[in-house]
Amino acid sequence: MLKETERNTIVDRINSLDFTYEGKNPQVKVYRYGEGFSRKNPTILVQFMPASRKKFQSVGDVIGIVTGDYYQYGYCQIELCGIHCYCQEKHETADKTTVINGRSLCYDMAEKCLNDVLKVWENILFDFNASLDRKEAILIKDLSTYDPVTETRIYNYDIDVYLRTQFRWDKVPDGYDEGDDLAEILELAEIEETNEGTKYNIIIKTNI
Repeated sequence: MLKETERNTIVDRINSLDFTYEGKNPQVKVYRYGEGFSRKNPTILVQFMPASRKKFQSVGDVIGIVTGDYYQYGYCQIELCGIHCYCQEKHETADKTTVINGRSLCYDMAEKCLNDVLKVWENILFDFNASLDRKEAILIKDLSTYDPVTETRIYNYDIDVYLRTQFRWDKVPDGYDEGDDLAEILELAEIEETNEGTKYNIIIKTNI
């Protein structure tokens, strides 16, 4: 899965988006899930968590030769990045002169996030040895609810983005040197040549 610094890069990316709506600045707040939450302004929460569905495995888990006769193994770890957009029924601009419809603003926030995911994130994730997992469609879901306490509707549009990070490992012993193995084999070939006289065996070491 992604490292914390890489997750923070994604959060910073969302925070850098232009959420201007019809020429007005709604002052959208972007938080990492668990850091805070405020309904005074339109809010976006970004959450990272392990995906519940089965991991995507490479064929046979073997993806190449790492050194000598030792192979490299790997599979793809699946991580869910949830983008949660919230807004009240109405939102006042900072100067208190304009009221913006909450549903329209919240959907606009989610749509800008979605467009950025589809257009830009693959390039960002490439540097993290990761990619978008498109097994499930990346779309906007309406999870809006009514709060009976405040008697207001909280608009909530969510985007589930599944990320695929390749996890690799090998079983090369500590201190292993392929050159040592090759030297031992060549020495054995020389001894066999001496003992057999004119008849000798040739031992060839390959990585195939």
